[in-house]
Amino acid sequence: MATGKRRVILLTCTVWLLVVCGYASVYVVSHATSAGAEGYEKLWDWQLMFFALTRLPILVVVLLVVVFLETRYFRIKKSGEPDRGPS
Repeated sequence: MATGKRRVILLTCTVWLLVVCGYASVYVVSHATSAGAEGYEKLWDWQLMFFALTRLPILVVVLLVVVFLETRYFRIKKSGEPDRGPS
């Protein structure tokens, strides 16, 4: 079962990484090309830094929560306890 668990977590992290890269590129392009962008605001590295400061921490927390829930699911599934659903 450990192999299946690792595979699911690896797949989750891979999908998360692809989504974050796509989101970062859309964020950078949309902010760097906005009508009000002047000077350094048009630079992609400046916008990427702001993405890393404002959006990336939230996305990392989401990844950690999802991985935690996956490990909990596999632990419950392995122990054979019935799934309790929302109370």
